[in-house]
Amino acid sequence: MDICLLQEHWLFNCQIDNLNELHEHLNGIGKSVDNRDPITPVQMPRGYGGVGILWRKEMDSLITTLDIGNERIQGSNNNISELQECVDKLYEIVQSFTGTHCILVGGDNIFIKSGLTRNQYILDFMEECKFSAKEVGKTFIHSNGVDSTAIDHILYPDLLQDDILYVKKLDIINNVSDHYPIKAEINFEFSIGSNELKSSKRGKIYCKVNWDKLDKDKYQESIEKGIDALKLDLNTTDGISDAFSNINNIIDSATKSVAPAHKAFRKRPKLKVMNENIDHAIKAKKQAHALWKFQGRPADPCNELVINKKQTTYELRKQCRNEIAQRRINDREEIIQARVMDKKLFHKLISRQRGKLGKLIDELHVDQSSYSETNILEGWRIHFSNLAKKSNTSKFDIQYLDTVDNQQNPLQRGFTENSAPLIATLMIDEFERENKDLKKTTILGMLDAKSAFDVVPLVSDNPYNLQAMVNIASDYSKREGYHLQPTKSVILPVKTSNRLFDDMDLDLNGELMPVVDKTPHIGIQRAFKDSASATIEENLKKARRSLYSLMASGLHGENGLDPVTAISLVKTYIIPVMLYGLETLLPNGKNLDLINKQYKKMLKQILSLTTNVADPAVYIISGQLPAEAEIHKRAFTLFGNICRSGNTSMEWRIAERQLSIKNMNSNSWFIEIKKLCLKYDIDDPYSFIITPLSKFLWKKFISTKVNSYWEKRINDESKLYPTLSYLEMSYKIGQCHPIARTVDANIRDIAKIPVRLKIATGTYILQTNRAAFNQNKIDVVCMLCKCSEETLAHFLLGCTRLEYVRKDILEKITNTCSLLFAKYNLAVEVDLLTVVVNPYAYCITSAHLELTNDINIHLEPLCRHLIYRLHHKRYELLNIMPKKKNRKCGIKYKTFQ
Repeated sequence: MDICLLQEHWLFNCQIDNLNELHEHLNGIGKSVDNRDPITPVQMPRGYGGVGILWRKEMDSLITTLDIGNERIQGSNNNISELQECVDKLYEIVQSFTGTHCILVGGDNIFIKSGLTRNQYILDFMEECKFSAKEVGKTFIHSNGVDSTAIDHILYPDLLQDDILYVKKLDIINNVSDHYPIKAEINFEFSIGSNELKSSKRGKIYCKVNWDKLDKDKYQESIEKGIDALKLDLNTTDGISDAFSNINNIIDSATKSVAPAHKAFRKRPKLKVMNENIDHAIKAKKQAHALWKFQGRPADPCNELVINKKQTTYELRKQCRNEIAQRRINDREEIIQARVMDKKLFHKLISRQRGKLGKLIDELHVDQSSYSETNILEGWRIHFSNLAKKSNTSKFDIQYLDTVDNQQNPLQRGFTENSAPLIATLMIDEFERENKDLKKTTILGMLDAKSAFDVVPLVSDNPYNLQAMVNIASDYSKREGYHLQPTKSVILPVKTSNRLFDDMDLDLNGELMPVVDKTPHIGIQRAFKDSASATIEENLKKARRSLYSLMASGLHGENGLDPVTAISLVKTYIIPVMLYGLETLLPNGKNLDLINKQYKKMLKQILSLTTNVADPAVYIISGQLPAEAEIHKRAFTLFGNICRSGNTSMEWRIAERQLSIKNMNSNSWFIEIKKLCLKYDIDDPYSFIITPLSKFLWKKFISTKVNSYWEKRINDESKLYPTLSYLEMSYKIGQCHPIARTVDANIRDIAKIPVRLKIATGTYILQTNRAAFNQNKIDVVCMLCKCSEETLAHFLLGCTRLEYVRKDILEKITNTCSLLFAKYNLAVEVDLLTVVVNPYAYCITSAHLELTNDINIHLEPLCRHLIYRLHHKRYELLNIMPKKKNRKCGIKYKTFQ
């Protein structure tokens, strides 16, 4: 066995080292279910979950752990959303490294037979990434001892098909697992050697011998001895050849015996940054080293030259760290100031993750120019900008072209000037809603034009009318000289009533059009039963993949970007993808619950919050609106666009009709807008049809109404959660809570935020929490001092074992708090615990803006540092220290100061 993939090793974080002790010839690395929140060894429950990889020690030189983001797969619960999330993570890994690596995927819960939704999702992933798998029979053993299902598989690229010698199930007698092991033998060549041999790119080094410095007598003596012992046979050709070879070996051995061993050249790593200060520091370091060398390399640490050499080295490293930190701050500012359409920044972040692995195109030729490496994107930009320009060639009939522009169909929408693209899909959606009111059948036909982005949607309530429209569209395409593709032009029946037509055989140019149950239109997934559900599922897949593609850029929980920057990145690039098109569908019920659940889960991961944190805390800390509110804002914006389109546009006339004649029981989109107006205390939408507001005033008006509603609702809900007693009534839309902000992009300061947020949201696990939510009997007494119950107040202010850690910092907090509150004449009763957990609780009004700024600079850093120090000292004393992995997968303990 060369490589072994382990699933469900049942080891916790403090036991993960046992992977390296399974066999004397194996090394390994793994993840446990408590990686982010280690469980103390004295209270470990029964093991579960976890994944790992083992390999032969001889392969150490070939194994390198790839740093591709902190939040990666370590197992999932058995539900569809968790499975889809894991598959999308795998998709991003495959897309990142498939150009330079041969990727194999192994695991359980892989169903390669279609039928269920989860199975189809995996099959789509395999088809998209060109993966295959071989059937090995049933691999899971039911509790009754009978083999039941085939869920364990090894996926491999199609290109590796011929190199897979076999994949089989192993029936081992002493197997105690409920899964059969799966073994694959692959024809793959590699060389095993030391790290030094692997890292050398220069091959064998031949150096010129300096004979002036060698012992020539010893060299001569060595050759004479070798020749004397040599037996020569010069009567045959083979004997002469052997003689030459032996003499060469003697000369080579004699030279090596007297020549000094050549020191292998080791290429020094280049500096990652460079500026004027670093350049000066390098020159000073070289000068100090040269002077130290000239004076005989003194070793006395008190020698002035040694001190100067160390000082210049320290100064160089300091300047490098400062420059790296400054660039990190600049990157953060660049991300925050980015806009939704800043695609160049998006690709810059992607390339930061993939690096050289993403450069699958070495050179791009556009017209007469050539673009390479970092200029390839510029080449693509020029290429597509040329395609978008109007080009009037000599073959064009200019007069006819002007006539076409003037006679554009008033129903044409999508990329029409002064019209939102979603108006096109809104018309189709409104037709479906109208038929639902009238209990009529809806049939949608999508005609796809060859080599063009144009899609002609046709809608009708019976197949005969739709066939007539298809024939008209076909005749028109022939007259205008473009072709419709029968295989890509489809028919979609939509269930808007219980009546369905049996005969759905429609043809295009004599060929039957396929009948489907789902088809895309301008990014919206039109489906037979529930278009909102299909669209949400597709949007979530795209949003997850966009999110994971940004992970190595720092868009993950712990050890990533600070929350303000991460939220800005999510708001710019992820949320628009997640919510695209939902303003026309206006999901409700389980569809709305699904989008809200995934939205909150994403924010929790970004903020490093636990899954059981109260929902209001997610919005209070992030400053974001719920997904429902974001959808409603987009719907109001689209309605405002319709109001301003004027009474000559088709959408304006539809809106005026529906709002005039439809009652509140109608399914019309405009009636849904009317209901939203009632919810947010907005005037009748018909008044805005007659007297529309400008774009700026409408957006400002809607934002004010929606924000005030949700701000009051979230703040009221926060009062109902005891765990949010330190955060209640502090929700401000568009602003991250101050306890989640950093003054600068300092990595050490960012690392303290997750613990800070867990304390503030009441999700930090203490003994009282374990006792309250554990079915077993847990002692609530503090495990450090054994004096009293381990409550939040005891942990932060009272535990005697931690007194030496908190004493000096707490004294500074008390003094700083007294000075600040006295400065602003704040006449309130101050609670020290509240000050430590959330000092901003005393400045919730806008009048305390200056006090807030002073707390940001002087008080909050002290409180954050105190909590961080207490947390890690507690983990250290309880022997649940977090561990840090080195490059070669070994694990070492991290120390904290």
